[in-house]
Amino acid sequence: MQHKKRIGYLISAALLAAVLAGCSQSPFGIFASVARERAILDDRNLDNEITVGAMTKAGTKYFLAAGALYYRDEDNPGAADDADKKPSWESVPAPGTNYTTTSVVTVDFTGTDERVFAVYASADGVTHRVYEIDVADPKKTPTPRFETTGSDFALGEIFALDDGLDVWLVVNHEGDATISDWSLYGSTDGDTFSPISGTAANEPYVDVVADPVSNDVLYLRANAVLTDVDGVAAGADPGDAAPAPGLDSPARFTGAHYDSVGNLFWLADNSGHLYSAAPGFAAWTRNTTAYTTSSADNAPVISFTDFSAVPRGAQTVLLVGTSGYGYRVIGDAATATATSGVSSPAVDGSNYESSALATSTVSAWFVDPDPVTGYPVVTADGEQSWDGSIVFAGTPKQGLWRALSSDDGPIQWLRE
Repeated sequence: MQHKKRIGYLISAALLAAVLAGCSQSPFGIFASVARERAILDDRNLDNEITVGAMTKAGTKYFLAAGALYYRDEDNPGAADDADKKPSWESVPAPGTNYTTTSVVTVDFTGTDERVFAVYASADGVTHRVYEIDVADPKKTPTPRFETTGSDFALGEIFALDDGLDVWLVVNHEGDATISDWSLYGSTDGDTFSPISGTAANEPYVDVVADPVSNDVLYLRANAVLTDVDGVAAGADPGDAAPAPGLDSPARFTGAHYDSVGNLFWLADNSGHLYSAAPGFAAWTRNTTAYTTSSADNAPVISFTDFSAVPRGAQTVLLVGTSGYGYRVIGDAATATATSGVSSPAVDGSNYESSALATSTVSAWFVDPDPVTGYPVVTADGEQSWDGSIVFAGTPKQGLWRALSSDDGPIQWLRE
């Protein structure tokens, strides 16, 4: 009997030694890691498996393109009734049977009237239209604004931009699918669309961004960058950026962003590189060594997606999504460049690392332009009230995520 007890003690000691060894190898220790794990709240009524294409806001309503077009009211942290704090997502009626959308934007052509537009396509691929959604009553059937019909025509992603001369609604247009005749069509009123000269291409555009102060516009395709330094409509047609950003074959560009805080244009690609350039595009900066998922030998190169600029107190922080590794923090927008490096958002007290977001593809961002005060945030220490800006992260097949970017504490993610 004593012999059996002695064996039991030896086994227990061995197990304890293994546990302690595990503690020393973990960056947080096994007990700390267990303490850090907590359930990720499923906060709203959206399906967790939806694929998010784009998100926007008009007035006090959010709009989400994810196959169907959804909308909900913004949160009201000060409401007496808890039900008022958590408005549910509802569906905008599709304009036709089996019509779907993955692209939606808000445009304010006059400065006093926010309007929402989405691109819908029929299931058979024959009909593609730009529709306007009634912001005051999203339950109304969307109104068609720009249409292509026939199997040889298509509309793709839609963009909104201000080049300092006009406010534009711009949409990818394919004129003949047999020869991939893509170009951009633009509108300054939401009703009349015309081709944007110089944008004919063999593939659709990934992003269109502009600096309203310099009037510079950047048109991004997966294999090329076009720039225009006098606005969309004026002067010369867009041309190749000079000097070229330096995309390595077979890499592809994945996203573009103009940040007014640092006054820089940004590009991302799928081979571990970021690019930044001041207005005028006289020179591009690019990290020499590709950014990888960790410092380990042979760690995978990061495939970046798209950018977001998120206020955090007095600072604006640049974020960039990845394919399959959540997102990375570039840093303070006032000082960051493409060579500043990227870091993981996993910090003590945050639930990011234990969430599915950390291993998802982050392909869409939206930052609510209206900051909030006294917003409820669930932390490991219970619910707290913080001030800050609400940021949404959209993923393919992993749903929509929301967090508050705040100086009051580390970021806490939850699912819509």
